[in-house]
Amino acid sequence: MKIIIVATPQAKGHHKSYFELCVNSLIKKEHSVVSITQEKHDIQVNKQYYIQNNMGTRRLSEYLKMVKELRNIIEIERPDAIHIQCGDNFYRFMGIGLSFLKKYRTFFSFHQYRNKIVTPLYFKLLGNLSKGCMVHSEILKTHLEEWHIPNVNYVRWPQTVKMKQYPTEVAKEFFGINKDSVVLAYIGGTGYVKGLDILLESLKGLEIDFTLLIAGVELDFKKDFITSTCEGYKNKVKLALKYLTDDRSVSVTVQGDNPLDSFFGIEFYRIGNGSHTNTICFSRLFMGKNFTMAVSKSIRIWHLFRTVFV
Repeated sequence: MKIIIVATPQAKGHHKSYFELCVNSLIKKEHSVVSITQEKHDIQVNKQYYIQNNMGTRRLSEYLKMVKELRNIIEIERPDAIHIQCGDNFYRFMGIGLSFLKKYRTFFSFHQYRNKIVTPLYFKLLGNLSKGCMVHSEILKTHLEEWHIPNVNYVRWPQTVKMKQYPTEVAKEFFGINKDSVVLAYIGGTGYVKGLDILLESLKGLEIDFTLLIAGVELDFKKDFITSTCEGYKNKVKLALKYLTDDRSVSVTVQGDNPLDSFFGIEFYRIGNGSHTNTICFSRLFMGKNFTMAVSKSIRIWHLFRTVFV
């Protein structure tokens, strides 16, 4: 059987290990695997293709160009099945231009969703194009089933990254943090979807001793925005705005001798991903989405910090 995997825009970090796990499991079953990715990779597949236009674009014109590229490749290969691992990048435009997928056994993986009134419609439109989908959180499975999306499969996100746990003092020294400081660690790219802006606002006026470590590549929120927003407590902030290798990610995650000494990124999507899995593996306290309206998020997070630290 020939299977096409459309992988995440950046096949590195836990995205790459997840992609590699899927590929290897198919090859062991003697399937022919064709990959379509944003970037070149070193994973052994039968054939590789690269999309020139950004899969994660927010511009309709670029999205349509990307879909045209995708369609041309798929029609050349004529696979038996298609697994689109980055389904989140497609429902933004309600599946425009993807009707050709109906000709194939297509499956989407969804990791998150935007909490909007039209969100159920987005998923229904993509659901009509596929034979089923895979999610990594029970809450997402529940909502998709409520919206009558067919064949929703819940699979726990595997812990795929080989990790070495560093001593706490080594990790703190690496980032120049006092060994006795309580660390709140925001890990990952500074994208809008992560809720970093809400976190920074929530920490204003918090009169306790802590260090906020923001570690990850610059995306939507740049260094200037971060430093200006946390001006009132800038002495408590450490920035490591660069792509985190697996080792660096672990260095951030393991900070703190007990679970309350280190938090892992605040998320305002209902999601499940490898970074969260890594945190759980190291028994660190993780803060996920509070299922409330946006207007109350910052207030509730501020009260949570008061409850934990005071």
